[in-house]
Amino acid sequence: MEAIARAAHVSPKTIYGRYGSKEGIFGASLRARAAAVHASLRAPIASSADVRSVLVDFATRLLTVTTSPEALHMQRLVIAQSVRFPELGREFFEAGPQCGMATLAAFFIRATGAGFMNVIDPPSAAEMFCGALLGVPIRSALIRHTRSSRRTIDRRASDVVALFLAAYGVPSR
Repeated sequence: MEAIARAAHVSPKTIYGRYGSKEGIFGASLRARAAAVHASLRAPIASSADVRSVLVDFATRLLTVTTSPEALHMQRLVIAQSVRFPELGREFFEAGPQCGMATLAAFFIRATGAGFMNVIDPPSAAEMFCGALLGVPIRSALIRHTRSSRRTIDRRASDVVALFLAAYGVPSR
């Protein structure tokens, strides 16, 4: 706490007054990081590009950000601390993965309404999309400490989108 206070040029009392505890600081850090990631993911979803381009952009951004060293470090900390601080794990999931999936589900609703997709259960479809995209790369990065190349990320994003559109896309007229 002293190091944080020194870096912020305030007293430890100020830090404790604002955040309450080390867990409070960590929670605030999680929320700030999740908000930045979510903002970067909303950009492609708000685009007027075609569905395939939007999904590839979203998938590439999501895979890139979730496998970054900073994000992996944060995930490891949350996983390790969520047993002692279950609220922290819940907050991380709601501000991160759940928020991203809700954004994607909202896109699926709009794309289905516009006739570009046929997604019956958008929240489940968003969960499946993210699971297919992130499952193995995240586990590999967290456990084996590997990092996917840009080419591998682009290929996985493209492959998952192609698979997804084969299931939920509307054939061209």
